[in-house]
Amino acid sequence: MKTNFLITTIALIVLASCVESNSLLSSSPSLNSSSSSSTSLHSSLASSLVSSSAANLDATFNEVAYGLDPRQTLEIEYRPNDATPTPMVLFIHGGSWISGDKIMMRRYQQQVVDAGYGYVSMNYRFITSGATYLDMLDDIQLVVQFLKEFSSDLNVDTTRMAMVGESAGAHLAM
Repeated sequence: MKTNFLITTIALIVLASCVESNSLLSSSPSLNSSSSSSTSLHSSLASSLVSSSAANLDATFNEVAYGLDPRQTLEIEYRPNDATPTPMVLFIHGGSWISGDKIMMRRYQQQVVDAGYGYVSMNYRFITSGATYLDMLDDIQLVVQFLKEFSSDLNVDTTRMAMVGESAGAHLAM
């Protein structure tokens, strides 16, 4: 329980100190919009995002691809708010940069959503598949860019976003 409180406290402190500009948000690499698979993914996701947001229920999306590599998936859960965009907390799993999965962070999911924040957990490419540390950072930037791209459809606030990780994920979040 102390760990959950500590993680939540850190996330709240980071969210409270966020300002309109964030260097990670402004330096994100571009998603390849010209790819037909990327375009169809984005259009089908956009329609499901809009319908879930309109219902004003908890919105949950699992196994959402944010890139072309099979490891580049994320999950999102949040409670859409019509009045104010929802601030987001991005969770990055541990695993020595060679193992792990976004589902390892689900133990924080309900607490974050109940506190009024959006929960995003991501997978990233591993060293064992030839990825470098810079590739892993690019994966994080792709997730942030993905969220920015759909921020108006989701009514989420990507200018108020915290990153939290465990072990290797904490290293990547720094």
